[in-house]
Amino acid sequence: MEQILDELRSAQFVVDESGRRTGALLDIKVWEKLLSWVEAQERTVTLPSVRGHLASVTDRSLSEELIQERRKAVDDE
Repeated sequence: MEQILDELRSAQFVVDESGRRTGALLDIKVWEKLLSWVEAQERTVTLPSVRGHLASVTDRSLSEELIQERRKAVDDE
């Protein structure tokens, strides 16, 4: 987990003309590790319990977005 958090801190952000973060760019290997970790967590814990870990890395809005996208993906399966 700690390694993934360190790698997430390497994210580059897309900003709008006001300087507000609107997106994040991750190296594909970091993205794949994160996705694998999230999928493993789905089998052992609920995603809301993971929220705190994601929020500590980046903006709360991004962590909320990731959680919502993952929930939607799970619901669609």
